[in-house]
Amino acid sequence: MIEGTAVASSGRVPRNPYGGVSARARVAARRDRLLAAGLQLFGTQGYRHTTIDQVCAEAGLTKRYFYESFRSCEDLLGAVVRSLWVEAAQRGMTAVETAPAGVDAQIRQGIGAVVDYYTGDLRRGRVAFLEAAGISDRIEVQRREFVGVFTTLLQSYAAELLGELIPPERTMRLNAGALVGAGSELMAEFLLGTVAISPGELADYLTGLAFAMIGPRSRDVPAVASPGRTGSRS
Repeated sequence: MIEGTAVASSGRVPRNPYGGVSARARVAARRDRLLAAGLQLFGTQGYRHTTIDQVCAEAGLTKRYFYESFRSCEDLLGAVVRSLWVEAAQRGMTAVETAPAGVDAQIRQGIGAVVDYYTGDLRRGRVAFLEAAGISDRIEVQRREFVGVFTTLLQSYAAELLGELIPPERTMRLNAGALVGAGSELMAEFLLGTVAISPGELADYLTGLAFAMIGPRSRDVPAVASPGRTGSRS
């Protein structure tokens, strides 16, 4: 049964607990269901082919509950993309902090965690790097904001890991931004099938690129090599 088919006509969310769950928790749970539905539909059939009715059907909710959290499909897309970028950043930071000692291992593990997050479930990568592209000025502004956040995070971790070996701040900022941009474009090409490379090889390539940009590269970091190209990827 679709939740919300028998609700008060006022359209207001009840404030009292229901079944031991607070109104706020129920709203958050419904929002999570809509986010999951958005990821599924945007990541498979595509944003431009998805309607609010389809999202509600996927989530098992009525449109009343859609508008409880979102104003439009674009609003939902922005929230899904935001959740993906935040989770990717958190996984990358956790990977760096739990990696074995040594700059090489920490940077490789951090980059690998982000690559794995987007390629382990291709819906994530497709929504973040393909479906969100060119939708609207609003989504583009949001994307730029997250690129800035990742750039700042990379710059901060590089400074911490490299210490005195870190390039000048202005150069480091430019290098970090270039690496995030390159990573985003390579991820898009991987998802489109225009680069013949595995997720692990992509992570290795970006690690080598990172060291080529931000500081001296030790012997056990893979050298930057040009990834192969193909018309399609199986």
